[in-house]
Amino acid sequence: MMFLYSIGIRIYGILIFISSIFNKKAALWIRGRRGQFSAIKSDIKNWGNAPIVIVHAASYGEYEMSKPIIEDLRSHIQNLKIIVSFFSPSGYTNVSFEDSNFMKIYLPLDTQQNQKKLIDIIKPKAVIFIKYDFWFNLLTVLKEKKVPYYFTSLHLNQDSYLFRKIASPFLKHIRDSKIIFAHNNDSKEILELHNFNNVKVIGDTRIDKAIENKLENYPSIKISNPEKKLIIIGSLTDEDIEMVSSYINSHPEYNHIIAPHDIYSSFIQKITDQLNLPYAKYTENKESNILIINTLGDLKYLYRFADIAYVGGGFSKGPHNIIEPLVYGVKVFCGPNIKKFPMAVSLSKDKLLHVMESKHSFGETINILEAIDSKSYKSRSDRFISNNQSQLHLLTKDIQAVLK
Repeated sequence: MMFLYSIGIRIYGILIFISSIFNKKAALWIRGRRGQFSAIKSDIKNWGNAPIVIVHAASYGEYEMSKPIIEDLRSHIQNLKIIVSFFSPSGYTNVSFEDSNFMKIYLPLDTQQNQKKLIDIIKPKAVIFIKYDFWFNLLTVLKEKKVPYYFTSLHLNQDSYLFRKIASPFLKHIRDSKIIFAHNNDSKEILELHNFNNVKVIGDTRIDKAIENKLENYPSIKISNPEKKLIIIGSLTDEDIEMVSSYINSHPEYNHIIAPHDIYSSFIQKITDQLNLPYAKYTENKESNILIINTLGDLKYLYRFADIAYVGGGFSKGPHNIIEPLVYGVKVFCGPNIKKFPMAVSLSKDKLLHVMESKHSFGETINILEAIDSKSYKSRSDRFISNNQSQLHLLTKDIQAVLK
């Protein structure tokens, strides 16, 4: 199976290369990895013999989840250097470090040759994977070189492909991690049913980050009629555009903020082409009842202005960050694909997340949320946030022991 996986990875690399001719994201993926080994080797010399930990975040969302982990490690481990690795340009191109104790890289295509070269250059003391971005050849190399690796906020459903007999070589690589930090007890129990004995519950680091964001200074917005209620469409995906634009066009009684998941100009144009009402882009600094957020990283602060928030992605792979609006006590709803997202499932059970089964119920769902008492909802959401902060010290303590 690992042989077939490696062949598939090489085919994937070829397809990305072909796509780069006409796809901007694929072109960034290729260009960012070109000549990277030499650049890492040169830059890392400045760190001398300081301990290095790699934190892998597939994209920008996972990077946000990694921040509390990184901050906790740095506050407890002297002279620690952090390399944040990315798979997607959405993370790499939108993250920058002024602190010389940090470096960002793209993980190379997941062949054993690439990963051996990378690990030989960096010589990390540990590698931390955020969520479930599995790089099986990298895991093979880490095991061979006796580099401990960890998974955080990991959740596998009972019907995951990894639990099938044919995928047992892959599952073994995950089981060989030093510790798996699960989202919650449900995630832990599923793994333990499949003979995992290295699982601890760490919680969801997005809660820690959302609390931190709430206390930070935040950007202002210009809304033409601030007396109207405000609906925020967060992390809007391609599947959401028609549903959302149709509602906005027929409901001028609300203010609307649209924050696309991808902020490429072509995607924003696709959204604005379907709007019949006047709008303004956030960077234009103009007043409008419809505001398009064409920046990355501001949405998490803007939720504080909302009365209701729709979080996109639930009609494709799954909803994006639900915690960001919830930390402000904002009423939240999303699409139906929450099965693989334990936090969303938990919030739905607690009636803090309303899940739509159909795009046709978008407007009806907003009416239902309008009828919910805001004070009571905020009280319940505050209690949930307070009770579900993560246990970061468990990870930090183990890595401290590794470095001794």
